[in-house]
Amino acid sequence: MISKKTWIGAALVLFFGGCLSTVGPVHAAQDTASGSAGMPAEKQVDSMSAKADDKTIKAGDMVKVDYTMSLEDGTIVYSTRSDVAKDPVRKKMTGYVEPKTFGAEEVIAGKPARLPGVGQSVVGMIKGERKEVKLSPESAFGPSDPGKIQTHPTVRNMPFVVRMAPAEFVGRFRVFPIQEKEVQFAPFMKARVKEISENFAVLEMIVRDGQKHEETYGSVDVRRNGDEVVATLTPVIGASLKTAGGEGRITGADGKNFTVDFNSPLAGKTIVLNLEVTAVTPASELADIQIPWVENHDKGLLAAKEAGKPAVMLLYADWCSWCKKLQNETFPDPRIKLLKDRLVFIKVNSDKDKELQKKYGQNGFPLTILFDRKGQEAGRIDGYKDAAALRETLDRLIESESAQAS
Repeated sequence: MISKKTWIGAALVLFFGGCLSTVGPVHAAQDTASGSAGMPAEKQVDSMSAKADDKTIKAGDMVKVDYTMSLEDGTIVYSTRSDVAKDPVRKKMTGYVEPKTFGAEEVIAGKPARLPGVGQSVVGMIKGERKEVKLSPESAFGPSDPGKIQTHPTVRNMPFVVRMAPAEFVGRFRVFPIQEKEVQFAPFMKARVKEISENFAVLEMIVRDGQKHEETYGSVDVRRNGDEVVATLTPVIGASLKTAGGEGRITGADGKNFTVDFNSPLAGKTIVLNLEVTAVTPASELADIQIPWVENHDKGLLAAKEAGKPAVMLLYADWCSWCKKLQNETFPDPRIKLLKDRLVFIKVNSDKDKELQKKYGQNGFPLTILFDRKGQEAGRIDGYKDAAALRETLDRLIESESAQAS
């Protein structure tokens, strides 16, 4: 993602997680069902040996697979199977999140799936086969990286008055500046627009000395000291801290500093996958499916409204490598192409159409905007997403629209 970063925004994000992710949480989970005690007996079936070559799953095939991911001691990380996930005997890892709906997941054989190892492990299997796979840390969530363990001061000084360029202001707050309008500058503090010019907006922090703000990661005491705002964090050990750079866990504090570990909780762990293939669609049957792109902003939104469908709009630039990767790899993926009749797909070169950049407050490429069936913005994706992650986001959009329509 090519975008502007300001030092003030970066400081707030680094310490306080001021730019919280608007995308649903990424589960650090994966299939489970090892041969540990308490595991369902049917999950301990050995891999089938007799395989007909014409039925063997090959790279590029679309596969529906039920899977469970666990640690070596049998602790469940994630499962698409309700019988496994709801088994009261099975221990679940801290932070375990149950799927909204259970059922086999669509993956492309040989390609990354929503969780590591799943897409690669189905290659060579056949429909109906069950298999257990052990993934080394390097093949799963990676080794623990000491460089991702960071220490930060519990006290930060920030300017009381901040200047922001128009694109930065709109990109951050999703509104245009209005004199005396209040905006949420950080989770614990608002700011008021005091001055607007062609080149910048001036914001003044709204500070009530001695007021404490309770956040999920701790309490923040805010006070003014001359031309600065002093924010003091009392962190909660073990709490999650979200920043633009990722999500970490607060692992320690000594009064002056606190430590955040941005490694995955599963980093350095050996993972056990138990898989069962329930359906296979050969790649040859998917090759001719194409997304019918509408390459006009107004016509695309009108088509979506008339059809009563949600829409996906890609704003791109010809020179942007991540835009090319989205168009050449993510959108042609069968998992996305198969949604062609449920969504209207729009793409516009907003690098050439500057009015669209202003309209949507775009300050980087690519930008993907989601619209509901009434044409209202329902979400946006800054930067690149692979097909597995994009499919998950689009499924949530479709499910939300279906629920409202019923």
